[in-house]
Amino acid sequence: PVSALNDLRRRAAQDLISQRQARKPYKINMPEINLPSVKLSTDNDIKLTASFYDINQISERILDSVAYASVDLFKFRDLNNDVLDKYKHKLIAEIPRVYFDNEDNLRSELIKIKNIGITKAKAHSLGRLLLAKALGFEVISGFGLNITNFISADYLSKFDPLYVTLSAELS
Repeated sequence: PVSALNDLRRRAAQDLISQRQARKPYKINMPEINLPSVKLSTDNDIKLTASFYDINQISERILDSVAYASVDLFKFRDLNNDVLDKYKHKLIAEIPRVYFDNEDNLRSELIKIKNIGITKAKAHSLGRLLLAKALGFEVISGFGLNITNFISADYLSKFDPLYVTLSAELS
């Protein structure tokens, strides 16, 4: 009869479902993971940093209230000389994250900035960080380096950055 056939199908389906849902002990060999030791800073001061895209946003009042201020590398030529002289110890040349022009222009602009007394550069990629380092700048890691955990921060510490900007995804 048809009912016997349907009963057989139901039991077969139930057996298959039970076999699929059954837990099977799999042996897993976990590799030993040696995480790097983390150098924790003993400096607990939080330093406020400002970033400016437009030179007209910069005021002495703001510069007096921050530890550092980053300015687009190619905007320094438009900066007021009095402001530049007074605050150059706080100013950071921010290397553009995306730059399609000749790399030599980037290098020559960094050299010009260095010659006017700017000693810090912010980079958003390892290549730009190495370029700034090679030209004698103190480097700051930008958010484009995507520092999201202590392993990436530890790796970046090999380049001796002045400070590290964490990835925006962490905010």
